[in-house]
Amino acid sequence: LLCEVSPNSDDFHYLKVPTKYLNENLENFHTIGNLIDLYLSTEPKTFLIEIRGKGNLDFSQFLIKEK
Repeated sequence: LLCEVSPNSDDFHYLKVPTKYLNENLENFHTIGNLIDLYLSTEPKTFLIEIRGKGNLDFSQFLIKEK
């Protein structure tokens, strides 16, 4: 997943999320039809936690750190 660091920014956060993780947690996401409607928080305390769905899934574990 690519996530803008800030609106209209050329900097991105890169997340490498396994398909298996998405499929195993499908019922915890907010969906529109058969599409996942993902909303990751940018607040420091909840950074990269999906806050629209009911699962509050933490995506920070998939953040690819720059070397």
